[in-house]
Amino acid sequence: RNSPSEQTSDALAWVGAPAAEPLAELLRHKNPYVRRSAAEALARMGPEVGVVRPALERELRAPEIADWAELAIRRAGPG
Repeated sequence: RNSPSEQTSDALAWVGAPAAEPLAELLRHKNPYVRRSAAEALARMGPEVGVVRPALERELRAPEIADWAELAIRRAGPG
């Protein structure tokens, strides 16, 4: 993982639950790279993202981040 966006995604995932809501807000950012990095970070968090499940579910229709949103939902567990 070398790119700055990947490193940022890793760092935010490490922060965990406190970063979930700010990351969920970034899912609506106009820049697709920002949106993808936010979705990737959420996918790395696991159960802590349950609080932002509705935001992730909205993004299942966005082709550029749907794969990460789906992974985040699966890792969050039953909602």
